[in-house]
Order: sequence, then C-alpha cells, then structure tokens
Amino acid sequence: MAEDPTFKIPKDIIEPIIQAHVAAAVTEALSDRGAVIQKAVGMILNQKVDSEGRPSNSSYADTTWIQWAMQTAVKKAVQAAIEEQVSFHKEALKKAIAEELGLAKKHSPLAKSLISGMVGALTDPGLLKYRIKVEYDNSR
Repeated sequence: MAEDPTFKIPKDIIEPIIQAHVAAAVTEALSDRGAVIQKAVGMILNQKVDSEGRPSNSSYADTTWIQWAMQTAVKKAVQAAIEEQVSFHKEALKKAIAEELGLAKKHSPLAKSLISGMVGALTDPGLLKYRIKVEYDNSR
C-alpha cells in the first residue's frame, strides 16, 4: 500500500500567508465602511431589550434600545429636577409637618427630631423613586 506524500511547511512560513489572506478578506468586507457602520448602529438602536437595557430574545420585549436609553435619560433628568426642587423647600416642608402634627408651637427635642426625620425621609435622593415611560414613535 502506497503512502500519500506529505510535505511539512514550517509554521513561520505559512502563518504570514494565512494572516495576509485574513487581512485581505477583512479589508474587502469593510470596503464600504459607511454601510457597515450604519447597519451596526441601526441594529443596536433597534435591538429589543429588557427593563435593564440588556438584549432580550423574549417575545414580550417590545422596547428597543433607543427607547430604553431615552427613558433612562429622562428618568435621571426628572429625578435630578425633583431632588433639586425638594431641597429648596425643606423649610416649608418642616413647617407643614409641624403644623400637621400640631407641633408648630412646641420646641421640644422630640418634636424637632421627629420633624427632621420626616423631612430627611422626604428629601433623601435614595428614597425618591419615580417611574416614567416614554415611547418613541419612529413611523415618521
């Protein structure tokens, strides 16, 4: 039985040839970079995501990444505006709480502590959680 002839080509000779062919294939694939980039950006913007912005294959996912990103940005802006406005009105909140609890005339440490605690809870950014949904209509 005759053996098939074999040739051994050293790795340092064959590797640059393979790399050159791979580089040529990649260059050819990216020859129309604008279209490739436009398609990639479009895919990212329109990818269905879950409530955390992670890609989702669920049939219930109807939010695109751009909608999620807009909702997230608007939520942050609204929360910052609310936190800023609430901080401006701390004294008015203290007065309203004191009047509501009938403690407006009392200057006891307990009344002051109670009012400060309630105002702190109302104005603490960590406790201010609001939900807002923004829908983006791209049919135009």
